[in-house]
Amino acid sequence: MGYNEALEAAGATVHDSEYFGSYQGEALADVTYEGRRGILSFGFGSCSCCDSWEAFEGYGDQTKCKAHTYDYSDDPKRCVLCITALALWESRVADFGRDMLNGLMYTDDELARYRANLDDQSGWDTDSKAQLRWFDEHVKGLRTS
Repeated sequence: MGYNEALEAAGATVHDSEYFGSYQGEALADVTYEGRRGILSFGFGSCSCCDSWEAFEGYGDQTKCKAHTYDYSDDPKRCVLCITALALWESRVADFGRDMLNGLMYTDDELARYRANLDDQSGWDTDSKAQLRWFDEHVKGLRTS
């Protein structure tokens, strides 16, 4: 599970996404949320100090109770605490995705500012040219307001 699954748990449709960078960088996603299509940009990292999903997810299996976190021999569906843990986890993942969606860029102005920022970086950021290509390809089909 990760960023795209969190967005989908929040009710969004992720049409496409791409991660730019290796251990850390920026990701772009083409997303429809509440009937509107836009572009989402978010940073990612390689550890819980620099990656918000890894910090959120933590260690162990969040879908099980503490007694079953590392015990894969029991059927977690039989444990009431595991059922509760799974429901809580699914709710938290959806909340995480909704928080991300606050940054969804819908309007021509937002998209133009973001594109200009990518263009400004193209002289020194090795990923910015690839991001520009992805961004331009996906913005073509957007209907903005």
